[in-house]
Amino acid sequence: MPGDLLTGAYYPWLEYKYGYQVGVPVKNGLISDVFSQFYIWKKLIAESYSSRSLPLWNPYSYSGYPLLANFHSGALYIFNLLFIPFKFNTGWNLFVISGILGSALSMFLLLKTFKYGSFPSLIGSLAYAFSGYSIVWMQFATAGHSLIWIPLLLLAVEKYFQHKNTRWLLLTSPLLFLLTTAGHFQITIYGYVLCTAYFLFRFFTTPNRKIRDLVFFVTSIVLGTGMAAIQLLPTLELSSLSVRFNEHYIDGLNYGLIPVKNLITLFAPDFYGNPVTGNYWGFWNYHETTIYVGIFTLIALVWSIFSLGKLNKKEKFFLAAGIVALLLSLDTPIGKIIYILKIPGLSTSAAGRVIAVFSLSTSILLAAFMQKIRTQSLKSILFKISPLLAVFAFTALVTLVLKYKDPANTLINIIFRNMVLPSFLTFTSVLLLIFKKSRFFYILFILVLIFDLFRFGWKYTPFVPEKLVFPNTEVTDFLENQKGIFRIEKVFGEIMPPNTWTYYHLMSPSGYDPMALSTYTRHFYKDFVGIENASSRYAEIRLYDSKKLGDYNIKYLLAIKRDEKGVIPGNNIDYRIDPDQWKRVFETKTVAVLQNSNYKERSYLESEGNQKNPGSVTIESYLPEKVLINYETTTPSNLILLDTWYPGWKATVNGREESIEKYNEIFRMVRVPSGSGKVIFEYQPESFRYGLYIFLASIIIWGVLFKSSVLSHPKIM
Repeated sequence: MPGDLLTGAYYPWLEYKYGYQVGVPVKNGLISDVFSQFYIWKKLIAESYSSRSLPLWNPYSYSGYPLLANFHSGALYIFNLLFIPFKFNTGWNLFVISGILGSALSMFLLLKTFKYGSFPSLIGSLAYAFSGYSIVWMQFATAGHSLIWIPLLLLAVEKYFQHKNTRWLLLTSPLLFLLTTAGHFQITIYGYVLCTAYFLFRFFTTPNRKIRDLVFFVTSIVLGTGMAAIQLLPTLELSSLSVRFNEHYIDGLNYGLIPVKNLITLFAPDFYGNPVTGNYWGFWNYHETTIYVGIFTLIALVWSIFSLGKLNKKEKFFLAAGIVALLLSLDTPIGKIIYILKIPGLSTSAAGRVIAVFSLSTSILLAAFMQKIRTQSLKSILFKISPLLAVFAFTALVTLVLKYKDPANTLINIIFRNMVLPSFLTFTSVLLLIFKKSRFFYILFILVLIFDLFRFGWKYTPFVPEKLVFPNTEVTDFLENQKGIFRIEKVFGEIMPPNTWTYYHLMSPSGYDPMALSTYTRHFYKDFVGIENASSRYAEIRLYDSKKLGDYNIKYLLAIKRDEKGVIPGNNIDYRIDPDQWKRVFETKTVAVLQNSNYKERSYLESEGNQKNPGSVTIESYLPEKVLINYETTTPSNLILLDTWYPGWKATVNGREESIEKYNEIFRMVRVPSGSGKVIFEYQPESFRYGLYIFLASIIIWGVLFKSSVLSHPKIM
């Protein structure tokens, strides 16, 4: 978890040195999403399960928004159970690491099913688990776990065609459920597509095929999707109301399509530099454009292309799948097809994520290469990979020439420096091929493979001491100790990045999430950014109107203290903050906590004639999915709750269900009669309820079919 970035780049944590002489050194400034989203979500999920409730709602950002329905939270994923018996940070470590170990194991089992030997299978599984794609996405957690299930889906299909036992096809149903709930939408789609494509490939290349094979497969897919309905229906509901399909975030980045020139990073992943060393000059985002699968794996890919006659049908299938996946990731007419056709779920995300399929396919080809290598002459192998060696030699030679001609050129120096290790690894790989019949060949091969691939783990991935993971500060302690239910805000800048306040159970109207509600963020932009009809996943305030902020239940504002020249620390805060409306109630050397004089309580009454506070309101209990409010009023009134309106919230007034109306188009309001009484707001989304019904029905049908298949096929050979 990149706690070094949190504590080494943002206030209030940046005030402290945590034992370092000049403050916390930051390794990778590119992966703040880990602590702004994934780590936070998993913590909320762990807390919900520990309190024996479902993680349906997140009350901490955007004035509240769905948690389970947010696909990438992976709220229903089975591996979340790791968080229950351990303290959260230990559970997080186990969760992240189990994604790598699980994908290695699943690929090993698949390769053994394909009849590869133990060493080739081990090598292929390591190439998959430690591929550039896997490692750079490792701390995002959900991607690594999604990679576990695709090899097992392929294994189930392969086993079916080997044994014609319907139990194997039926196993795809729970595997699809696990893939879906793991929490990475794009990899889930790739898994469905690859599993279906592989089934059709095996179906049409298997003699004595029968239509019942298709029926069993379609039934299994339908049941798996039915099991996943408990996640998919809430996600579909949220998607229809979110900014996901309305914002043009990915359009402005050419859909994340990787420039063709980036193919050079198949040889040298840091050809265009690396964000960790602060010299990245390539296209857009390093981890969204990483296609490196290792020198050995690249050699296996090129050898496979020029050895089609030596590949079996399965290997040809994965060669084709790998090439298609690579082409879809590149800025070519083929790569643009998904975005031209606006394929749901894929056309709103970066193209480079299809490299997951490329990594899987090339790992299988590496195992095939290792299986066949000892029966191939060295001359034949070198001849078939000679185009690759020639391109690499040409690139290295050009780099040397440019370095000689312009030794002071910064970019040439970056390229030259980052070509050294790939050159060494290429030389080592060829040397190993020369000694391929040595009894130490496989062991040396594995060691070099790990050294090659885990460079991303050493270089790109931060491992930090636990003291850097959301440590307490004077500011967070002050806010946590304040009584009442309120929200906080912070000035735009290098202070408390979106969603991080969640760790301390503080709430805010701001947030950052691709599934942010469109209506809410449109109002947010109008009120706090000054832009009409705009909505975005990024919701951070630029205007500090105390009344408008008060209308969102904001009690405290965090401001950075600067001197007259704008340097931190100082004693001045943003000039747009009116000191008559904002009172300093706490401050440290660099941060001032300001209290809003126009703060509104989370819940209050308005009479139908807009008379303010015709009575009193007390929040008896405030939980993520349930809010209990006692009121007393002398006249029929509207009870306002400054939490986001969203379908699925139900309200009862004195035990009688009442409709929840929109207040200012984004908050909740119910009508209450005069006198005293109780209002209960409870989140009971029908999308989840219907999804649960479909899930249970699918489980029952699946169980009946699986039991009948056991009776008809008592053994799996």
